[in-house]
Amino acid sequence: MFSRLHTFLLISSCFLGAIASGCAQPNGSDEADSEDVQSVEQGIAGVLVTPPSAAAATGWMSWAFGQAWSNGPVQDTTGAACANGQSGSIWYLAGTTGGAATRSCTIPAGKTLVFPLINRWAIFRPEAYPDADAIKKLQNDVDNFFRQSHHKTCSLTLTIDGEEVGGDFDALYENQYVLVDDPFNLYVNPGDNIFTPFGVPSGTTGGNMPAEAAGHYAVVSPLPAGDHVLELGGKTCQNKNEVIFETHVTYNLHIDP
Repeated sequence: MFSRLHTFLLISSCFLGAIASGCAQPNGSDEADSEDVQSVEQGIAGVLVTPPSAAAATGWMSWAFGQAWSNGPVQDTTGAACANGQSGSIWYLAGTTGGAATRSCTIPAGKTLVFPLINRWAIFRPEAYPDADAIKKLQNDVDNFFRQSHHKTCSLTLTIDGEEVGGDFDALYENQYVLVDDPFNLYVNPGDNIFTPFGVPSGTTGGNMPAEAAGHYAVVSPLPAGDHVLELGGKTCQNKNEVIFETHVTYNLHIDP
């Protein structure tokens, strides 16, 4: 897939992060049913982790890709970019493009946290894919990329203050996966963006581009005021236990009263 970087970009990333040998169907529901809510109400009293909707993935991508890439939240090594681009009732957190990071972040009270544990995307540069018909011709390749990446997910991490939230690996794998395979409009920051490090010709111009998304995302209800440690991440493996990609972020969070 990476041989196609001259036309569109597919990236596997654990921003929050990227199964054992299982396979789960995508879950794109907006709300958890009562059984799901009960199963994820763990750790800090009253804190819920719910299944993501498509809006969680598209909203996160709009936030992450609309900012300058070189010093934006995904490349951040300290937490200095944590407040960049935040507004409304949702506060986005980011993983890395591989490897570990530790960040410190102050968040206003009452914010729902949204972030990927591990995610993938396809971005179609208009120069190479000028219309829907051109994108449709590549859809099978994109679908295969998402499906294979999903199946290779072998670890998912989501803890708050040292306790698992959202359940174990199997629960996270099944409940927190979302797939957006209909192209949506994504605004990519001009000049300094995800294409820049790859030297994609004319890809650094940015602007509006069709995109698709998939991954394991978490939607976490507002945390109590005070200090918390949130850890997120994931791994992909081949041959069951050979790790080919991993990401892990430790967030030292201060929630304002």
